[in-house]
Amino acid sequence: MEKSPKQPKSYRILVITASVLLIAMGLFHGSGYSFVVDTMNQSNSESFIKDVFPVLFLHPSIHLLGMAALALFTLFMKHDQRKVLRILSLIILFSVLASFYLSAWLPGILLLLAVGCLAMASVKG
Repeated sequence: MEKSPKQPKSYRILVITASVLLIAMGLFHGSGYSFVVDTMNQSNSESFIKDVFPVLFLHPSIHLLGMAALALFTLFMKHDQRKVLRILSLIILFSVLASFYLSAWLPGILLLLAVGCLAMASVKG
């Protein structure tokens, strides 16, 4: 059985940094859930919207946490971690574009930093 080459320390640092940024953004976004629920309950929207919108609000948080978990999983992969990191970078880049479109500059910049870390890790890994 072949031993996989050891990943450089810079690769591990970049992946962990990107994952920490993604986890922080996911938790920060999810912390607004109770505000969204309260706001929707006070609104005069239809009951269907009141039930569905808070669940839809959680989707980006779950998305970011999942991307962080997948990035951390690449630390234990033996093959094709570069491909996974490149795909993750592209997926998160769409979140960056959405953040900038919605004028959420700080989240957009933090997500862009995570994309940069993952892209550099895909070159080093």
